Amino acid sequence: GQRRLRLWADEAKLLRPSGSGHTAAAAVHGARMLQAPAAENPAEAELSVHLSEAADYIQHLQTVRKSMVGEVAHELRTPLAVLLASLDNALYEERALDASQLAKLSEQARGMARLVQDLQDLSLAESGRLALDKRWFAPAEAAAAIAELLEAEAGDKGIRVRTELDEAAKVFGDEKRIRQLLLNLSDNALRHARTTMTVRVAAAGSGVRIEVEDDGWGMEEEELDQLFQRYVRRRTYADGSPAPRGLGLGLAVVKGIAEAHGGYVGVSSRFGAGALFYAELPAYRE
Repeated sequence: GQRRLRLWADEAKLLRPSGSGHTAAAAVHGARMLQAPAAENPAEAELSVHLSEAADYIQHLQTVRKSMVGEVAHELRTPLAVLLASLDNALYEERALDASQLAKLSEQARGMARLVQDLQDLSLAESGRLALDKRWFAPAEAAAAIAELLEAEAGDKGIRVRTELDEAAKVFGDEKRIRQLLLNLSDNALRHARTTMTVRVAAAGSGVRIEVEDDGWGMEEEELDQLFQRYVRRRTYADGSPAPRGLGLGLAVVKGIAEAHGGYVGVSSRFGAGALFYAELPAYRE
C-alpha cells in the first residue's frame, strides 16, 4: 500500500548515475511492480506518479550509462591504437622516432590522460571529495597562458583568440583546478567558434568572473539548462553539419570545480549568435 510506495520512492531518490546497474535495475523492477492501476486515495495516487517518474529516470540513467561506456572505450581505443602501432613499428624496424613523431604520440597520450582525469575529477566533485590546494593568485595569468597555448590550433582553424584580462583580480583558490576550468571552457569555445573566441577575467563584486565567448551557431533556450550535466553534448549544428566529437564531460567538470570553490556557472546564448559561458568565484572562501 502507501507504506510500500513510500519505501520504493525513498530508494529511488537515493539512486545516483554512479550507482550499480544491479541496484538500478532492481529499483526499476520494484517501482514498476508497485505501480497500481488505480490508487485508493489522492496521496497514494501522487506517490504512484512520483514513483513512475523515478522509474523512468532510472531507466534513462541505465541507457545513458551503457551508451557512455561504449563512448569512453571508443575515445580511448583510437588514440591508443595509433600509439601502439607507432611504437610497435619502431621496435620492429629497430629505428628511433624523430621529434615530430614523438610530439604526435605525446599529444595522443595527453588526450587520453585528460579524458581519464576528467572522469576522475567529475566523480570526486559530484561526491564532494574534490581536494583543493588554495592560495591567492590571479586567474588572468592562467587565462593568458591558455590563450597562448591554443593560438596555434586556433590559427589552423582560422579562429582568432582574443583576451580581456584584469590582472588585479585575485581569488583564494586552487590554481591548478581553476586553470583546468579555464582550459575546459576555452577548449569548448574553440570547438564551436566560427571566427573568434574571447577569454575574459574581471573583478565582479567581491569575487572574480571568468567568461569564454564564441561566435558559433549558438543554442536554443531549451538546450541551455542541460549543458553542465555529464555526457551532454551537441550532435549537429543548425546547418546540419556534425558538431565536434566529445564525451560531454568538460562543462560538467567546470561546474564541479566552480561549486567546490563556492561559486557557480552559467551560459547565455541566442540561436545563430554564439554562446557565452561563465563562472563566478568568490574572492575568498575557507
